[in-house]
Amino acid sequence: MEFTAQLIQVLGLLVIMVGATIVFVHLITWIFGNRHSQVRIGLELVLFFSIAYALRNPVLEYTGIHALADDFASGIAFLWWISIAFFLDALLKRYVWHGVLFHRGESHVPKLLRDGASLIIYAIAIAIVMHFVYEEPITAILATSGAAAFIVGFSAQSTLREVFAGLALSSTKALKIGDYLEVDGIYGCVHDINWRSVSLHNPHTDSLYIFPNSALAEKSILNYSAPTERFKNTISFVVEHSASPELVSRLVLQSLEQSRYVLRDPKPDMNVMGFTDLGMEYRIRYFFGGDDPWWDAQAEICNAIWGVLRRNGIRLAIDRHKLQSGDELADTPWSQEPEGAERALGSLLETATLLAELPEAVRQQLAAKAIRRDFTPPECVYLQGEQSDAVFVVASGRLSVNQTNTDGDEAQVGTLTRGAAFGFSSLSEDTPRRESVQALEYTTVYRVDSALLIELAAAHPQFTRLVQEHEESTRSEYDARVLAHLERKQHHEHHRTRAEILASLKEHVRDAFRPGMLTEFIRSILLRHSEKTILSAIMAGAAVVSAARGPIDDAERAYVVNVLDSLELLHHTDRETGLAIFNELSQGIADDPDSGSEKAMSALRRIANNHKLSHIVMGIAHSVTGLHGKVTEGERQALEKIAGVLDASHEPEELAASIKKLSDR
Repeated sequence: MEFTAQLIQVLGLLVIMVGATIVFVHLITWIFGNRHSQVRIGLELVLFFSIAYALRNPVLEYTGIHALADDFASGIAFLWWISIAFFLDALLKRYVWHGVLFHRGESHVPKLLRDGASLIIYAIAIAIVMHFVYEEPITAILATSGAAAFIVGFSAQSTLREVFAGLALSSTKALKIGDYLEVDGIYGCVHDINWRSVSLHNPHTDSLYIFPNSALAEKSILNYSAPTERFKNTISFVVEHSASPELVSRLVLQSLEQSRYVLRDPKPDMNVMGFTDLGMEYRIRYFFGGDDPWWDAQAEICNAIWGVLRRNGIRLAIDRHKLQSGDELADTPWSQEPEGAERALGSLLETATLLAELPEAVRQQLAAKAIRRDFTPPECVYLQGEQSDAVFVVASGRLSVNQTNTDGDEAQVGTLTRGAAFGFSSLSEDTPRRESVQALEYTTVYRVDSALLIELAAAHPQFTRLVQEHEESTRSEYDARVLAHLERKQHHEHHRTRAEILASLKEHVRDAFRPGMLTEFIRSILLRHSEKTILSAIMAGAAVVSAARGPIDDAERAYVVNVLDSLELLHHTDRETGLAIFNELSQGIADDPDSGSEKAMSALRRIANNHKLSHIVMGIAHSVTGLHGKVTEGERQALEKIAGVLDASHEPEELAASIKKLSDR
């Protein structure tokens, strides 16, 4: 009977403490909701009850209720331990369930397991309180709980093994969603990571491979996406012994200087691997930007090797005697002209650009002297900066016309197909080529010597005038396309940098508007930056930039709200208050630019002494630029003005780097 009575007493206390814990946790969650970090709240609660426990005696003496001293101390100790449990549970949720095991906006650990972990944390805290604070025996309860835990653990050991293996993989950052891996010869992109397995999607076969976490943790993983996003590959080939190894290497690497899929930086490199029975073996190593151009880059390498060796009379090494194959270089456009080439070119010149204006007798003479050539991607017919000495006519295939500016940026300004004649600048002026012409596919062209064309066309001044008009028109068209390319590039760079700034800012905005109880209390006591002060500065920067574009209409307001929503800024504070501040400041600038701008600058100066807040405001100001696709001159001047007040950089790249450094601290 005595044991039963004691057990009932312990169970009664347990029920009371469990109920009190539930009420305490729900009350804290209800009061603060999602407006504050639970990790910070938990830490503040632990500190608060620690101070309360240390000051219990002076408080009781002051109030004169000494009879409640023991109960008061026990209650504070109980809340202290529950606060520790709350803090540890918040850490687990923030950095494990919603940290290393959180992907694509959701936790891949079952809710049952997450709730079970929380239950264990609180159960341990309650057990400690019962045993050490209230000095109640908990042996029977622990024995029962231990037996139940043993049964559950034994039944779920395979599941737990996968969970802990998943934790190990995630915590080491060995892989993440979107990485390209090779595991046991299986290649694929990480499609999903959950509490039991990792799935790889092979984009080339459209197959899905699933690996248990424990199996993957024990294997060697080749991660193509680390440490950089670029991929590396190698191709080997064998050339006959008669070819100079230095010449072969130089020719192949030169042919890749104009590559479109193989990266030019870092450049491809070649190694001479040694002698084989067939010839000299070479291996070329090259880089390309991710999985998408994999096959294009490989095809470009093979095309370059085939084309440049063929053009220079160098043969790939094969067993021709066994295969009973002849000399594949005996009949190429680079060795001799095929039968009927003159007749075919004469027919082509009848419709060729400008050359069709020449008399038939002249066209026949050109056809008799023209030389046929072929080009394989990424080979070029000629390069920008080379001396002009010939005119070309496309017989088949497709060519790209490219111009490179002084910054090394290349723009495609035209496309040439069958019947297009090009290179006429060599007839009117002795200057280097203004553009490069590159093969987009296997292409054959006819080369007409400039001196011959000038001599034959001398008697036809009308043709010379047409060539000059054509060159002026083509040059204007190409210049316009270069400008359009530069505008598109600037637009792309602006949005890329803007996206980087927004991504870095999001966490800082959350911290600025979720200071926690003690932090907010200290802010108010020390008259530090309040939430409204920060919000006013942010809206002031946005208003100054928006006003620089002209009158602020509904489209302007919607654009600013969209940027602020992407940062979740209006989720952390009162939406109407934020928009009211923006409208008031922007309207003030519109009514009186001088006093309105000064009022906005005054709001900025209030936070200028805070390095972090200054960069947040500057980053948001930059993020609301570019409503019409590019940053206007007025917006640039507004950014410079704001940067001067905040002592921050207005250059987007420097600003993005500074904000990223704030994240690394």
